[in-house]
Order: sequence, then C-alpha cells, then structure tokens
Amino acid sequence: MKKRFKSIFLIFTTFILVVIIYDHKYNLEFKYHVFGYDKKLFDGDFLHPAYAYLKNNKLIGIEYISNPECGKTNRKYFFDDKENLNRIIYEIDFFSKHCDEKKDSLYIIKRENNDILIHEKNGGEINNAELEKMMSSFNLKKFKTKIKTWK
Repeated sequence: MKKRFKSIFLIFTTFILVVIIYDHKYNLEFKYHVFGYDKKLFDGDFLHPAYAYLKNNKLIGIEYISNPECGKTNRKYFFDDKENLNRIIYEIDFFSKHCDEKKDSLYIIKRENNDILIHEKNGGEINNAELEKMMSSFNLKKFKTKIKTWK
C-alpha cells in the first residue's frame, strides 16, 4: 500500500512540475531575450500594462499584459537586431466562471522564409487567419511613434 501511495505521489508531483516548467518556459525565454536592455518603457496603464524593451535605441521586445474579467492574456513580441518582428508568443488563459467557456491556449507565431507558422501549446501547427494577421499587420513605425510618450 505504501509503495502504491509513493508511486501515485511521485507521478502526480512529476506531472505538476512538468506543467509548471512548460508554462514558465516561454516567460523565461522572453526574459532571456530582453536581458541586458538599456531602457524599459511603460505605457502608464496599470490595469493593462504594456512594456517596450530597447537596447541601443532599437526595439528588442514588447510585452502586453491584459487582465480581462475572465482571466488574462499576454502577448510577447520578439525583434531581431534589425528590428524585424520574428516571433510572437500569445497566451490566453480564461479561468473564471463568468466566461462562457474556459480557455487555456498558448500560440507561438513565427516568421520563417516569409511564411507565418503558428503552433499551439501542444506543438501542433495550425492555420488561423486572426493570428496570422497579428503577425503581418504589426506596424513598427506606428508603434515607435506611440512609445515616445511612454516613460
């Protein structure tokens, strides 16, 4: 009986650790990407904050955090050395009972060879016009004008 309890406890603990590590993997990846930034600009909205990370006056990352009534959404934009948008991590977590449905999704949107690839949390590639639009419609010039008012 003790061995069975230990086995179940070990499996449960391992499962929880894997979920926690997987969930935080992309947050750590973004923090590593923007590590060493010169400036961190804040839009001033404490309820739905947005942060822009600059290094040598070049944009290296943007983070939007939204906390709607139903849960939270996070968008993290990755830029290369030439300020080209090359990846977005979009996380949706609706956990409140006030929502019509529970939703827990993580999308990784990448630009490779002028193609936009979208991967779900489980790693499967999907086609989603709304998420493709998020990647292709980002206007760097407009955003740089916008962040001039941020502190």
